[in-house]
Amino acid sequence: MYPKQTIGYVTLGNKLRRAIWNVVCFGLFRPFGTKVFRPWRIVLLKLFGANVAWSAEVYASSKVWAPWLLTLGSHSCIGPHAIVYNQARVTLDDDACLSQYAYVCTAGHESCTTNNARTGLVVAPVTIGKGGRCFCLRSEGCVATHCRRRQSCCRDQDVGQLNCCRLMLDIACVILTKDEELHMERCILSARKVCSDVWVVDSYSTDRTCEIAERLGAHVVQHSFSYQAEQFNRALDNLPIENQWIWRLDADEVITDHLATLAEEHLPALADNVNGIYVNKQIIFMGRPLRHGGWYPAPQIKIIRRGFGRCEDKLMDEHLIVMGGETVYWNGDQTDWNLRDLDWWWAKHQGYAKREARNMLQMERQKAGADEVKGRLFGTSAERKRWVKRLYAHCPLFVRPVIYFISRYIFMGGFLDGYPGWYWHTRQGLRYRMLVDYELFKLRKQSRQ
Repeated sequence: MYPKQTIGYVTLGNKLRRAIWNVVCFGLFRPFGTKVFRPWRIVLLKLFGANVAWSAEVYASSKVWAPWLLTLGSHSCIGPHAIVYNQARVTLDDDACLSQYAYVCTAGHESCTTNNARTGLVVAPVTIGKGGRCFCLRSEGCVATHCRRRQSCCRDQDVGQLNCCRLMLDIACVILTKDEELHMERCILSARKVCSDVWVVDSYSTDRTCEIAERLGAHVVQHSFSYQAEQFNRALDNLPIENQWIWRLDADEVITDHLATLAEEHLPALADNVNGIYVNKQIIFMGRPLRHGGWYPAPQIKIIRRGFGRCEDKLMDEHLIVMGGETVYWNGDQTDWNLRDLDWWWAKHQGYAKREARNMLQMERQKAGADEVKGRLFGTSAERKRWVKRLYAHCPLFVRPVIYFISRYIFMGGFLDGYPGWYWHTRQGLRYRMLVDYELFKLRKQSRQ
């Protein structure tokens, strides 16, 4: 049952306290955004009357209207850029989370009363229950809530005295993970911009990946890893997903705000025969987006209608394919932004080289199957890439990496991306390709013996 609403107004004392808090927040709270200053931010909130557990997390970019009307339980979280407009008390119980860009409102104006501070303002408290994961909330007293992004409450929450804006899209996000604690929170918060459900398929991580995912309200299942395509298709076949759409998101990827807006605007209006959605793949490398060399926009299918799409069964360079129906293109970016260092990045590519060599050997000996992307020079971006790759597969070993590097770095303008572009193309486009050819040379030699 909702609490009784009360007519409220902002007193002079309240205004003075808020003025002091705004000054402190501007000078001492918001500039200290790193994790090491988390206790400092909690101290400031406590000094202004907040009842905050020491294990709670309040991001420096969030905004709290009145700390003295805020209660945070243990391990609760107010996410980046969230706004807490708490003219009445806002309570987050243990393990509750208010996601990024959320807007909690505890006050509004009755349409039947005069719109002034003393007679028209109606306030009521908001409580997010234990383990709640909420995104865009308003109290029962609010006539309207202005949401910065249309989001909602997710599954299994125990939300007490509030209404939820059920405006999230009917999308389940599937994320494959293995020791991804560095990216996990960023990835899930990104998915929550538009996805009503998040599934994390973990390959028995040894770090805090699963803990972070569960804290942020994701479903977590574990299964041993073979290769990406097999793991994703297993998820499609076995997860109890009930959403109409499925969004594939890697752990080190982010859904940009612009792409989320496009999803909100266009997904509900898609025709029934549309079963797949292309989006741009953007790579950020050494802190800079790679815009040239053929790496952008590189549209790929990332969103499929449930039951009408799968991942092609390839060891490397796998793509989602749509089985029947039409596809559409949204000009928004899904950003690949890995935060690990260059040593890790190159070690990963050394591991990729052996799988890519087996993939290339298979491509040399077999034609594309019905469940693979067909190579077409004048097809989609993925089809053109596959056509070039098949042509590449029939070029001489150790010569083709040089041709590949020159074409991408010189003729396709990769040099325009500065030093990150030079490092990317010399390592990923030349050195890595040489390593793949060396592994392929060994496989060919073994097959002849």
